[in-house]
Amino acid sequence: MKLVSYKTNEEEQGAIELDGKLIPLLALNDHFHFHYETTIFSLLEKGQYESLKNWYVHEGKEALANSSLPFLEEWAPAPLYRHPRKIWGIGMNYRKGVEDQFASNTVAPVSFMKPDTSLIGPEDLIQIPPLSKNTTAEAELALVIGKTCKEVSEADALDYVAGVAAALDMTEADIHAENLRYLTRAKSFNTFFSFGSELVSLDEYPCLDDIHVTTLQDGEEQHTNRIGAMRYSLAYIVSFHSEVMTLLPGDILLTGTPGAVVLRDGVVVSCRISGFSKELENKAASKGILS
Repeated sequence: MKLVSYKTNEEEQGAIELDGKLIPLLALNDHFHFHYETTIFSLLEKGQYESLKNWYVHEGKEALANSSLPFLEEWAPAPLYRHPRKIWGIGMNYRKGVEDQFASNTVAPVSFMKPDTSLIGPEDLIQIPPLSKNTTAEAELALVIGKTCKEVSEADALDYVAGVAAALDMTEADIHAENLRYLTRAKSFNTFFSFGSELVSLDEYPCLDDIHVTTLQDGEEQHTNRIGAMRYSLAYIVSFHSEVMTLLPGDILLTGTPGAVVLRDGVVVSCRISGFSKELENKAASKGILS
């Protein structure tokens, strides 16, 4: 199942995506006499996501295809939601080169947090901080937690994931280079986390390892890699963080990047992920930056 958050009349609402067209959850409720929440975050928070997905998989997809429900063929994208309880990320998670492919993991991943004040959506401007000369952007696959979990095993971890989303993670790299302990500070500026509009359930993929994540700059591919090249698997990332804290529906776990690009005024950065209908795209603005 693919869910989308879209803008309508200054509000942000949820919809099911079917063959590139949207069926608003409001219309779904009216047509089938359902009582689902109509925003993606509320759907997750109220524990209704699994029910909707089960209906869609077993009968809903066919029912929607044969229904007279109106589709939204043109729509303005919005972030899936704006106020998750937690945004966590890890760094340096993709292996590169032959030697790296066979290197063993000897340490736990480096984690960092981002505040929800850093969150923007598709097509919003990334504001490069004043005086910054080295702000970077990275395409990432984001895991969206679907059910409350604590101390889950790797074997069970993906059962608690609602799906995946596209993300762009920005960093003021000079601050991070000054001191490695400044990682969270370097990633916490306003507009430093772009969150895509699509939530794709894991069952949409025959093999998760074959998902490709790509960072693009001005439409040109700069870095790409596949999930199968990760040092720390998607299941491990969920399990690892759940050992420390309770993960809640709507929490976001960033899984690392195939590579970063440097942002300058007017540069457009994009995240492309296999199986998504659209690339997540944002333009950078550099007001106040010294030349």
